[in-house]
Amino acid sequence: MTSLTSFYTGLYGLSVTGVQRTLTAPPKKLDDADLPTLWVDSATYGNTREGTGADRDGFALLTAQIIVCTEAIVQGTTIENMTETLTIADALHDALENADIAIGALNYEITITVHEKAGIQYHALEVNVEAIG
Repeated sequence: MTSLTSFYTGLYGLSVTGVQRTLTAPPKKLDDADLPTLWVDSATYGNTREGTGADRDGFALLTAQIIVCTEAIVQGTTIENMTETLTIADALHDALENADIAIGALNYEITITVHEKAGIQYHALEVNVEAIG
């Protein structure tokens, strides 16, 4: 069974082309020199209750949200930032498809959005990830 710690560690251990810095915890603020920056923002641990065998303990249901901030919106280069964000979304998709951090494949949804840190808005990806551990 996959623990929440190993799931979390596996997610922030992903190698994503285009990401300059991966953080092991959510930041209070971002440094422009480190953008694009990736971190796992939250993770949860539950039980599917769909296990096999006499005790039917089930498998762990693991969920997390990955955030990738690409550039500050005030930078004013929206077209370039959108292109970079889409390129990183494709690279993140590839990394998640090839990840071996839980039982079976990961389920995920990548959303292009705006994320705010320390009062600054960033072009960003929010990725909801779910796995059976």
